[in-house]
Amino acid sequence: MQLRDLSLALVQLPLPDADPGTASANVPLAAGCLRAYAAAHGGPAPNRIRVLPRILAGHGGDEAILGWLAAGGFDVVGFTAYLWNVDRALLLAGRLRDRCPGTRTVFGGPEVAPGSRVLGSPSVDSCVDGEGETAFLDVLSGLAAAPDPHAGVPSGGAAAPRRYRAAGPLDLSSLPNPYLAGLVERDAADPVYLETVRGCLNRCSYCSYAREYPGVRCWPAGALDAVFPWAALNAVPEIYLMDPTFNGMPGWEAKLEAIAALNATGIPLHTELRLESIDEHHAALFGRAGFRSVEAGLQSTNSTALRAVRRTWDRDRFLRGAAALQAQGIAIRTGVILGLPGDTPEGFRSTIRFVKDAGLADGLEVYPLAVLPGTDLRRDAAALGLAHMGFPPYHVLETPTMSAGDIAGSIRWLERAIGADFFAPIAPAFADPAPGLIGFLDLRLPRALEAARSSPDRLANRLTLLAGDELLGRAGLLEEFGRWLISATPSSLVQLVLETDSPLAAGRLDGLAEAFHDSAHYLNRERHLDDDSQGRASIRLYRLTRDARVAARAAAAGEACEAILRWPARPHRLARRLLRDRPFLLPDAGLDARERRDLLARYRGGERLVLTCDRPL
Repeated sequence: MQLRDLSLALVQLPLPDADPGTASANVPLAAGCLRAYAAAHGGPAPNRIRVLPRILAGHGGDEAILGWLAAGGFDVVGFTAYLWNVDRALLLAGRLRDRCPGTRTVFGGPEVAPGSRVLGSPSVDSCVDGEGETAFLDVLSGLAAAPDPHAGVPSGGAAAPRRYRAAGPLDLSSLPNPYLAGLVERDAADPVYLETVRGCLNRCSYCSYAREYPGVRCWPAGALDAVFPWAALNAVPEIYLMDPTFNGMPGWEAKLEAIAALNATGIPLHTELRLESIDEHHAALFGRAGFRSVEAGLQSTNSTALRAVRRTWDRDRFLRGAAALQAQGIAIRTGVILGLPGDTPEGFRSTIRFVKDAGLADGLEVYPLAVLPGTDLRRDAAALGLAHMGFPPYHVLETPTMSAGDIAGSIRWLERAIGADFFAPIAPAFADPAPGLIGFLDLRLPRALEAARSSPDRLANRLTLLAGDELLGRAGLLEEFGRWLISATPSSLVQLVLETDSPLAAGRLDGLAEAFHDSAHYLNRERHLDDDSQGRASIRLYRLTRDARVAARAAAAGEACEAILRWPARPHRLARRLLRDRPFLLPDAGLDARERRDLLARYRGGERLVLTCDRPL
């Protein structure tokens, strides 16, 4: 088969998110770059390389995505693997191999690294390590020349993926801009993500970026000249300049001045930078260029922890840079890492206090340390005494200076210190996410279970199931459906809403949750520090009631089931008192406009707790 004749699908799956409103915001920039480069350098034309549609990527369940891939009859399916989607990508690749034995699978992205499961997976034919564009064409050339992907593999056996790495750094001038070429699927509300630099001068031990892109290269002068007029014409709401450190390369001031001249219409801009290099002149220029927000990776104020991961920090210059940008009205998101080697509970608290005292608490972002495959930190983890997860998200579990209890306790302290939940509440959604996909199943309706079983390819990756007393009274039926569901679409998040005013025994609740529970689900590991009575993130239980007395009794009994209060609730006075604790609310469709405004005012900052429904319940 000729290289140009190959048909491909590219799959980039977003973060499994507790918020259904953000799941479809994934912008497959990597896929656009591959399509643009292939078309310009002798590979398949863009119409031979299809990208998983964003609706399916953001909302489709496993069978929905597999159905699209199988129907396409692709020769090759490529997966971009990040820590948040590699498990699901490997699951889909394995099921695709069973369903379409002649389809070859290729993996690229940060998860193709020493110590990753990708490198030993029998579901992966080839993988690209590091910079992708030229190596991707090498992969396709090899696959085009080998029509039988499993030749030479013993029956019942499996070959390790063949690894490809670019022979040298890509000449960035040879890479067409995928947005200008019309090769990135995007909605009008999506930001535009642009690279102007590849590589990083920093060598932070916890980051794999420098390994993926050795050396530092800039796009040629003038690379942005056509982008800003295009962005203005298309009413782009924001441009995110993805430089790992915008002001980390010589000549960054000149680039900033050029952007200020190009951005005549004032498109809001965002980037990542080091505050220590910012003075009042720079801040004014950032403001004139159109920057409305920046990210600053503080990580810690503990000098011992910073030295352990090869970071530097200057307190006074950091504060001066922050103040200068804030004076220009530029919002600052400040990153802090919990669990760095050498850090202590008091060191972490001191860092948070510093951020608050600097007036940066509103943009605070805290991340548990991830000991990523392919990083120096992963290589040295044993020597440093770091215990960590062996699977994504690879969170640190314990260090010589922070016990597991210290790390969990730091999260609890953080929530009190900033007055907010570290983990956003997972809210059910009484609506389907998109045409053709089922996200809400009303199991109170006749034959609803049978209808769901007959259409696994229509199930979404977030499922809200509503069951009533009739189904709860049929022993084992709901549990059996749960076991079928997680076998059919194991990557989906499930919210099981029980509409009942009857007592729910703890044993029955636990049995229900366990039937729908997949302990290997990424979200269960990602939320392992959540202080949650249910103890599971991928399956959540809720009690739906209009009777405030039922909700109050359940809460007093410590029921492992979150309350959803229909509103208006009865009895009225008790219901009003319950609102102080801000339970989930499901207002009636005909609720008076004034009453709805009052509810939303009470829930300011917690609007996601006020639910809606797209049909009468």
